[in-house]
Amino acid sequence: MPGDPGELQTPVSTSQMFAEQMESKLDALSQSYLRLLNSDFHHHQEYLRVTNLDTIRREVAQVQKDLEGQAPKVPGDQPQTH
Repeated sequence: MPGDPGELQTPVSTSQMFAEQMESKLDALSQSYLRLLNSDFHHHQEYLRVTNLDTIRREVAQVQKDLEGQAPKVPGDQPQTH
């Protein structure tokens, strides 16, 4: 029973309560962050599993081929005719 002479009571200061609340909130935040990282990791693994490297290489080659046939669009790359 509180107030008994044989019972030790430790007063909790406001700063201790604040620190405990912040620690609890930071623990929850770090757990949420870890769950997010884990989820992102699994999504990335799935993306890599279903990605076809040969298809990507063909698409890159096609884009490069298309770009070779185009005129430069940067003004400094074009000959000046003043």
